[in-house]
Parts: sequence; structure tokens; C-alpha cells
Amino acid sequence: MKTIIVLFALISITLGCKESKTETVDLSHDDVEVNTSQTVERIFPENYEIQRKDTLVNGYNIKITGEETGTFTTMSYEMDGIEHVDKFRDFKYTVIVEKGNDRIINKTFTKQDFALFEDSDEFLNEANFHGYDFESLSAIEIIFSGYIGVPETDNAFVFQHIYNFDRKEFQIVEKVYVDEYL
Repeated sequence: MKTIIVLFALISITLGCKESKTETVDLSHDDVEVNTSQTVERIFPENYEIQRKDTLVNGYNIKITGEETGTFTTMSYEMDGIEHVDKFRDFKYTVIVEKGNDRIINKTFTKQDFALFEDSDEFLNEANFHGYDFESLSAIEIIFSGYIGVPETDNAFVFQHIYNFDRKEFQIVEKVYVDEYL
């Protein structure tokens, strides 16, 4: 029995060893270009579809459409000797509010519309407009909420965007700036 086990082990070792070849390449020619760096590029989200949200509340038809702006926020980093470039799509949101045949709001927002705080230019260059949603409706106002953030971090600007029916204007009433170091 020992002989069979030893014989089986020797056969396994012999079959498991493969012949190794070494190939020498002459790189002294001027016409040969050696590229040892690699770059991996990814786009998030990979596939894109127009986002449509329709809500009917107390006779108000509220439509929010999110569309790609064609611009990206780019993050680069190196891992295991490979350069990674991650591109995050930026969005714009169109808000249409109608009551009966009256169009009350028809406005498109980009992240630049919310450049209201210190260092906003630097932040907005790194951030993308990630979300904009209907929150609530009363007799005097309609409240939306939005999120602009630097991808893959906690660095974000979260806000309420309120439209006053009497003044016919938008106002940011509450804003929360979340620092990346929290």
C-alpha cells in the first residue's frame, strides 16, 4: 500500500512540473517602445438612463428629470503599480411643477446653482450633483432636497431647496455641509 501511495505521489509531482522556457528579447533597437505603465479607466454609473420622477400631490403635478451633463468628476489613484482613473457622471435636474394648465415651475439646476458656501469652486470641481427629489408640499411652499458630493468620500453638501408660491422664488433654507474627516 505504501508503494502505491509513493508511486502516486511521484507521478503527480512529475506531471505537475511543466517545462519552463526563458525567452530573451533584445530591446536595444530604437524602434522598440516599451510601455511598463498601465491605466485602468472606469465610468460610474457604467450605463446611464434618464431619471424621471412624476408625483401628483393635491392637484400639483411634480416632475423631476435627471440627465447627464456630459461632464465628469475624475479621481485618480495608483494601486499595485497600475494607474486607476475613475470618472463619475455629473447630472442636471429639471423641475416642472404644474397645477391644471398652469406651469408654476420650469427650471433646470446644475451644481453651479448651489455655489453658496466658502471654497465652493474647489468643492464643485471635485463633486457631482448626485440627487434632487421632491420632499413635501404645503399651501405656501414646495420643498425639494438635494445632494452634491465628492464621490467615494463623505464630503458632501446636503440641502433643502424651497420654492415659495407667493414670492415665486427658490431659497436654500437648510444646508448641511458634511466634512470628509467626520
